[in-house]
Amino acid sequence: MAKILIVEDELSINRLIQKILQLVGHTCTAVMDGDAAIHKLDFNSYDLILLDIMLPGVDGYRVFQESRGTPTIFLTARSGLTDRLKGLGVIYPASYKITALSAEVYFTRTSHSFLVTETKQ
Repeated sequence: MAKILIVEDELSINRLIQKILQLVGHTCTAVMDGDAAIHKLDFNSYDLILLDIMLPGVDGYRVFQESRGTPTIFLTARSGLTDRLKGLGVIYPASYKITALSAEVYFTRTSHSFLVTETKQ
């Protein structure tokens, strides 16, 4: 089964995720903050990271940058469009203000960045 790194600072959620994944045969390493996650990533490889964004110390976005392409699922209460774009690694000009919620936004993967295009309905 998979080797999974769980990065979640809420102890009860961290333990619950770990217990469920271990019950179905996965090997889990659980940490409570971003610094510990980066330390684990420096010395281990994982098949998947379950990653909270709002962590003590180093945030989840920084951990994601250090993950060297490991598949990652963000666990977060954040739901804003800018948070989703940041989590995808979308690069857009600082002058580009994201406010249009009625427009559909499409992401096209282009090498190591995303191209953001907007269509009107």
